[in-house]
Amino acid sequence: MTIQEQLERNRQISQFMMKLAMPLGLWFVVEYFITVLSTRYITLAVIRTPMMISTPVLLFLILRKLRDTYFPDDEFSRFRGWYYGVQTMFFAGLIEAVGVVIYNKWISPDNLAEMQRAMEAQYQEVISMFEANALAMKQFPTMLDTLKQMQQAMHEAPVGTAFEAAINLLSSDIMYGMLWSFIFCLFLHRNPQGQQTDNKKK
Repeated sequence: MTIQEQLERNRQISQFMMKLAMPLGLWFVVEYFITVLSTRYITLAVIRTPMMISTPVLLFLILRKLRDTYFPDDEFSRFRGWYYGVQTMFFAGLIEAVGVVIYNKWISPDNLAEMQRAMEAQYQEVISMFEANALAMKQFPTMLDTLKQMQQAMHEAPVGTAFEAAINLLSSDIMYGMLWSFIFCLFLHRNPQGQQTDNKKK
């Protein structure tokens, strides 16, 4: 394969990965909206949990489709699988970041502040439950002070901007992509057909 053919193949693979990353990115956007709504409607957390669990499964299926489409007879190395997995999560994270910025900056500018207040309220509920449990108070005497300090720290923390929220989510997507891809490439790794035959002869 010439250098020009290799460059063209790499270009096609990148386009293929971006195409597959688009529905995954939309999946992330929907998951974010459900996360936002679950702070007001707790029952939506039942939907959010399976969506979060399904994300690594979707990434695995994307990498397997890539391997079977572009590397049916070539080596699909562990590093190559890891690299394309991170690339997929990066592309999908960019789509999510755009959706997060649009939503928090123009559709619902007060959303981040409301989410922070909702988290403070959840801390207060835990504190109240802890105070009502005499046995827990006795077994973990310092836990109540720790919870109150965490609640106070959250209350005093400034509300982040839409761009900060987007960057944080994109960073998380990339980190998860690095972790999941490292695991998946151990299973998706495949040697060339000819090399497998040679190894069997030896």
